[in-house]
Amino acid sequence: MSEKLLSQLDDITLGSSFAGITILRDLLLPDLLGKESDTILYWAGKQLAQKMPLPDLAGIQNFFVLVSFGNLTLLKQKGTQYEFELSGEPISQRLAVDPQADFQLETGFIAQQLQQQLGFVAEGISAPEKHAGQIKITIQTDPKDVVTPD
Repeated sequence: MSEKLLSQLDDITLGSSFAGITILRDLLLPDLLGKESDTILYWAGKQLAQKMPLPDLAGIQNFFVLVSFGNLTLLKQKGTQYEFELSGEPISQRLAVDPQADFQLETGFIAQQLQQQLGFVAEGISAPEKHAGQIKITIQTDPKDVVTPD
């Protein structure tokens, strides 16, 4: 492990468990999953959401804080599109360790939760706001593509 990376991990203030999560999420998993890492993590997020259905947006927001995914804020909803912001110490810390950190797990999780709550297909994309230490997540829903609960 490089000295720079060790120094960045030393600066993590959320404790050793967060450092462990950062190592797994941003160092180990991308190496194991290869170039398909972002796609696999997106679908893993959707799978996780199926196993942990939450009743509403507040439930998703509370879950994100509980598992150190960050603070999730709904910025706006226009028609069938939802725009979220993911921010807070977990985001800042992950981006400090890896400026290219992937937030596809979180994006897939949100998309699947909305799909389950609304009853129609939802897919998402995420993009970093590099200067702000925030992640924008956009979820597009399709009310014409109804899904039935499993």
